[in-house]
Amino acid sequence: MSDKEKTTAVFGDLTALYATRSRHQKTINYKRLDEVLRQEMEVEKWDVNAWYTLFSENNDGQVNFVEGLKEIGWDVNTANIRNVRRINRDDRPTDYRFDSRISYELGACAETVDRVLVVSDSFELLPSLMQLHEDDANVEIHLAFFSDALDGRWWKVLNTPNCPIKFIDLESKLFG
Repeated sequence: MSDKEKTTAVFGDLTALYATRSRHQKTINYKRLDEVLRQEMEVEKWDVNAWYTLFSENNDGQVNFVEGLKEIGWDVNTANIRNVRRINRDDRPTDYRFDSRISYELGACAETVDRVLVVSDSFELLPSLMQLHEDDANVEIHLAFFSDALDGRWWKVLNTPNCPIKFIDLESKLFG
């Protein structure tokens, strides 16, 4: 089966991207991000896609952001801040992560996709990604994020010989 025939899913944490953008003063062109990710995965369009973000219908900036992403074909799932897991890392402010929702999606798609791309820095996704590999070693698993902002625990895993997770560095792809 060629890459073009493989079923590909992408699941992304837009709130993690936004937090990274803010912390590292990066401006993300989301249309370009979509192009880069599709190029890396060698697909014209996503067979399955789900993106997650915090949202308030009273915030015009968030409304415009979500509408813009829908225009490029992303299935954006929004949530009120009260319904999202918060993590507080030492001296850093509270981060909101959608790892539980992405983990659910990974389990739900396990038998229907050939390739999975996760766009997140959350190390809590590792067990779900490894379970996906354990359930079907033929599923290609990719993780995309900014190398300079990725949770450091990822590097020990990603640098392990025969690691089933392939890393896509958005830092070099978007800003390199």
